[in-house]
Amino acid sequence: MRGLIYKDLYLIRHKCVSELIMILLLTVVVIVLTALPGDVPVAAAPVMAIFVNMYIVLLVAVLYNDIIKIDTTKEWGFYSITIPGTEKEVIAAKYIVVFIVYFIAFVICTVIDIIMGIIYGTSVDSSMAVFALILVNIFLNAVEMPLCYRFGSERGGLIRIAITLFVVVVAVTYLLFGNIEWLMGEDGIFWIIKDAKDKDINIMNVAFDRVSKALKNISLSGVIISSMIPHIVVVVYYISYRISCKVYKKGVVRDDI
Repeated sequence: MRGLIYKDLYLIRHKCVSELIMILLLTVVVIVLTALPGDVPVAAAPVMAIFVNMYIVLLVAVLYNDIIKIDTTKEWGFYSITIPGTEKEVIAAKYIVVFIVYFIAFVICTVIDIIMGIIYGTSVDSSMAVFALILVNIFLNAVEMPLCYRFGSERGGLIRIAITLFVVVVAVTYLLFGNIEWLMGEDGIFWIIKDAKDKDINIMNVAFDRVSKALKNISLSGVIISSMIPHIVVVVYYISYRISCKVYKKGVVRDDI
């Protein structure tokens, strides 16, 4: 198992190095912009951190495609199913490598928060936003990976895109026709931000104040549901692994490869 994990990490090493260089360059650009003449508001620190960290998670999402697409040849597939139990280890290694790269991304994002905090002289913590985005990506990966093993990485990716588009359509339909008092109502987010802008009040401070109040007023059921989400994603990820083990052999012997 350790050898398979090392093999997958070794095969993506060049892509990892290039993405680390891109992250470093983006961080340097942000630092240079901060060092330019003029006062940068302290409230901009979380915005800068979230911007850089979202970019990091996006790079990991791109790296995921490389993790899945390596060793997709029919010869490797036949090799993995000729030894009893090997296919499960091959699949488990992929799932573990995906987890590893997301963990590394989370650590890098934490370091970015610390750097931004030092630059702006304030406490910066975008970990919740980063963690939420990583959970969304892991959930999408859990949906896509069994499809990739069964139908191939290209078809699996297309199916994942179709599912994502369906979710987007549902969300847009809700925004157009559903109850969006929380967004456009009298006390909705849109009018609060517009009022803050008209009064020349820092929008970030207003946003943080609204989020803090919302967290204080959250119900017990809301706390329970939100705390269960990471566990649910992990369970879905494990179920995805089990499904991948079931369909892997059918994917290897399909006729289109």
